[in-house]
This record gives sequence, structure tokens and C-alpha cells, in this order.
Amino acid sequence: MTAGPVPSVAPPVVLDASRLEASRGPLTVQLTPSQFTVLVALVTARGAVVRRDELCDLLWGPSAERSENALEAHVSALRRKLDDPLHVRSIVAVYGLGYRLTE
Repeated sequence: MTAGPVPSVAPPVVLDASRLEASRGPLTVQLTPSQFTVLVALVTARGAVVRRDELCDLLWGPSAERSENALEAHVSALRRKLDDPLHVRSIVAVYGLGYRLTE
């Protein structure tokens, strides 16, 4: 089985902080507080790279022990919830730096 083409432009992400929800086109998903925090940072950056250390600071504080694997798990969950159902790839890893959201 082959996957269909990946659209180059994803619908914009709309956030609802009171419900910890994110919507993209016809899709609305519930997020964990950590997933929501990561997504807010990516949306706020408007396509710029958000460094991994910045995301870790937002999630666990500047003096906390860093967990790159936990951060990757949150990003992976966001991709499964927001990108995969719409066959887009908008949460992009920038090697050695962090992540950015392309819309």
C-alpha cells in the first residue's frame, strides 16, 4: 500500500487554551498540557525554529534535568494527532537545533 501525496501546505492551527484543544481544518484534538505547551511555542514562533533547550525550559523549567526523549515523545504525539490524519508534515525537526511549524 502506498501513501498519497503529502500536501505542501497544511491548514493553520487554531488553539483553545481553555479546553487544551487544537484544531486544524476539520480536525479537533485534545492535547495534554505538555503537548499544548510545545504547540503554543511552535505556533507563536510563526515558522521560526524553536530550540530544543527553549522547549525543555518551557516544559520543565530552566534548572530541571533535560529529557530529550520526553520532548521527542511530545513532538511525535503532536504529529500523530495533527499531521498524520491530514497527511501533512508540518512539525519539522531542524537538525541540531529544534523544531519549527510550517503552515
